[in-house]
Amino acid sequence: MLAKDFKEIKKIKFALVGQPNVGKSMLINSISNSRLRVGNFSGVTVAKEEVVFNYKGYQIEITDLPGSYSLNDYTQEEKVTKEFLDNSVYDIILNVLDSTNLERNLYLTSELLALDKKMIIVLNMIDEDKLPTKLIFSDVIEEEISIISKLFEDTGFKTNCTYRQLAIKLLKEDKQTYKDFHDEPFVMEMPKYRLPSLKLVWHTVSNQALMYLKKAGTYILVASLLIWFASNYPKYPLIEQEYNLKIEQVQNDEEKVRLQSELSLYNLGNSYLGIIGKFTQPVFDPLGFDWKMAVALETGLAAKEIVVSTLGILYGLGEENDENSQGLIEKIKNNIPLPSAIAFIIFVMIYLPCLAASMVFAKEAGGWKYLAYLFVFTTITAWTLSFVGYNLTRFIIT
Repeated sequence: MLAKDFKEIKKIKFALVGQPNVGKSMLINSISNSRLRVGNFSGVTVAKEEVVFNYKGYQIEITDLPGSYSLNDYTQEEKVTKEFLDNSVYDIILNVLDSTNLERNLYLTSELLALDKKMIIVLNMIDEDKLPTKLIFSDVIEEEISIISKLFEDTGFKTNCTYRQLAIKLLKEDKQTYKDFHDEPFVMEMPKYRLPSLKLVWHTVSNQALMYLKKAGTYILVASLLIWFASNYPKYPLIEQEYNLKIEQVQNDEEKVRLQSELSLYNLGNSYLGIIGKFTQPVFDPLGFDWKMAVALETGLAAKEIVVSTLGILYGLGEENDENSQGLIEKIKNNIPLPSAIAFIIFVMIYLPCLAASMVFAKEAGGWKYLAYLFVFTTITAWTLSFVGYNLTRFIIT
C-alpha cells in the first residue's frame, strides 16, 4: 500500500448548540444517515447524540448538546451544555437559530460569542420567516406577562423599567434581571407543531430502537436465561420416565393432561426456583401466600404475564392459561382465599416491573444501585399495601 493510505485523517469536532425546538434533532438526523451514536453525558441522564462521518478527507464529529435557553445553571440541560462548552475539546460551535424568533435565539448566541470559539450560525426554518420583525407574543404568553406585571404592581416592586418589560425579561431568563430574585424560575415553551418528515421519523424510531437493544438487550437476555434455567433445572429423569410411561399407557385424553400437569408441577416445585419459593414462603405468610404464589411472583420478575401461566402449572392445569381460563379460575377460587387473592393482586400491581423495564431503568438512572433501590422500594411498598389489603379484607368478610 502507498504511504498516503496510512496518512492520518484530519478530525473536526463540532458542538451543536441551540435553544429548544429550533430543529437541532432534525438537522443531526438528516446528517447522520444511520451513523448516529446515542449515549449519556458523564454522570447524568441527559441524552448525548453524536454523528461521525467522513467528508473530503476530513472526519467530522458532531455532538448534539441539550437544548438550552442560555448558559445559566437553572436546569440540568443548561449545566451539561455549559460544562461541555467550557471543558471539552472541540473545534467549532454550530449554533442553530429559529429564524422566526431571532430576538430570543440571539441571546444564547451572544453568550456563545463570549467563549471566543470559532462559530457557524445556522438559520433554520427560513421558509417560515414571513412574520414582521416586530416582537409578537402568543395569547398564552401575553396572559403570563399580564399576570407577572400585575404581581409587580400589587407588591409595589421597584424597577427602572416598566412592569411589562420586567416580565418579558424574566420570561427570557435575562441574567441581570434574575440577580434581583432568589427563586429558580420555571419557564415552559410550547413548541411549534409541524408534520414530521418520514426521514426524521425513521431515524428517530430506528435510533431509539437500536439504543434500547444495545443498552438493555444483553442484560434482559442473560436475566431471562437465568430465570428459565432456575425454573427448568435440576432435571429428574427417573420421575419423567415414570410419568411418560404412564402417559403412554393411558387412553383417556383428560387423564393424559392430568398426568402431564402433575409432572410439570413436580418439576417446577422441585426446581431451583421452586426451592427458592418454598424458602421465601415465610416472608409471604403474613399476606396469606403459599409457596406456589411465591413462585408465581418470582417468575413474574421476567414478565408479569408469566404469573398467570405459572399459576396454571402450579395448580395442575398446564401452561396454556390466561385470565379467561375457567379451569384456572375455579382452581383459584377453591385454593386461594379471597383476602389472599386481594393481597396477591395488590402485590403484582406494585412490585418490580418487568425485566425489560427494570433494565432500562437501571441504565438510564446511571447505575445498578438504582435497580437495587427500585427492587427494595417496590417490594417493601407492595408487601406493606398487600398486608393492609389482606387484613382489611379479612376484617370486612368476618
